[in-house]
Amino acid sequence: MIILKMAWRNIGRNRRRSLLTVSAIGLGLAVLLFHQSLVTGFQKKMIENSVRLHSGHIQIHREGYQRHKKVELMIKDPSSVASVLKGMKGVVFSKRVNFRGLVSSAENSSGIQVYGVDPDREERITVIRRKILEGGYLSGGDRRAILIGDMLAEDLGVGVGDKVVIMTQAVDGSLSAELFRVKGIFRTGSPIFDEGVGYITTKAAQDLLGMDGAVSEFVVLLEEGADLDGIMRALRASPALKGLEVLSWKDLSPRLVQIIELQSAVLLIILIVIFSIVALGIVNTLLMSVMERVREFGIMMALGARPSHVVSLVLVEAFYLGILGLVAGVIIGFSVVYYFSAEGIDLSAFSEATATLLPVEKVIYPAFNPRFTAISSAAVVITSLLTSVYPAMRAARLKPAEALRHV
Repeated sequence: MIILKMAWRNIGRNRRRSLLTVSAIGLGLAVLLFHQSLVTGFQKKMIENSVRLHSGHIQIHREGYQRHKKVELMIKDPSSVASVLKGMKGVVFSKRVNFRGLVSSAENSSGIQVYGVDPDREERITVIRRKILEGGYLSGGDRRAILIGDMLAEDLGVGVGDKVVIMTQAVDGSLSAELFRVKGIFRTGSPIFDEGVGYITTKAAQDLLGMDGAVSEFVVLLEEGADLDGIMRALRASPALKGLEVLSWKDLSPRLVQIIELQSAVLLIILIVIFSIVALGIVNTLLMSVMERVREFGIMMALGARPSHVVSLVLVEAFYLGILGLVAGVIIGFSVVYYFSAEGIDLSAFSEATATLLPVEKVIYPAFNPRFTAISSAAVVITSLLTSVYPAMRAARLKPAEALRHV
């Protein structure tokens, strides 16, 4: 107990130096927490946009479809898959027919990725309906209507109500073509979608390809709090899905996963740099404190204090500095993140840089990561203790006789 009191008193001896050390620790931790919260918010928005724009949380295909994208690799009995999904809690799903083709207008032609969708179910999965700029959304009875992106519409020189022809290869290998009328024009913010994607109804796509009721994939969106891994395991174990592949959004969006991993690696480097600076500050403070109190340590050991007592004293001082810095950093960090989590931060440059992969909102709302906050807080205390070992050992090695003569 006396060591705790002495350590607290020693910190207060040079308040300016202690305050500078605590401030360095606190600001370093606050910057780290804010940066992590910003990255977490950015990543959540990227994942949400990717999932809600197209991929869903889970997709179910025939084995090999994701790699080859061949229309022949279709799910011939979609009713059995639908039955499994209907029996699961926390999921909504839609089925699609996917194919590549050539879309032509009176002015121009372009390659296009077409998705045949169930309009009502697709609305629950993706945000395409909310992205429509002109015209309207598909309805179940639309047999010759199509939605296209604004960039594609501009390339083709068409608007709402104009006609386009889609040509593709049917399941049997023959060429198939059909006339469609543009019902709506959307803008997602992603050039990949806005200049090369179209949506028609599932029935229209099946007729065009000659698929006779088959589909290319099922897209599954999980409700808030649903267990992705648990649902993936259940689907893969279902006998009704034998011969089908069940893929998560991570499997479907490897580039997004790489972006997240790169951001995490950069964050780790920042963490190392910040804690290196914190460690140097603590070492400097404690070494100066030890050098100023050589005579005091000599008196303590002359009166019977063991070297372990001296080590404990310095370690406790470092612990106090770490705890004070931790409290300051958490208060500052939480305050800043709380403010910006409500106001948001305009990161237009980031959204434009990643638009070629997927659209990212211009305003990002930081979000705390409790796990990272706990790890960073523990790292502050551990760093404080580890960096105090050298000053503590140096003080413990002092010889009482020489320390008493120190001026």
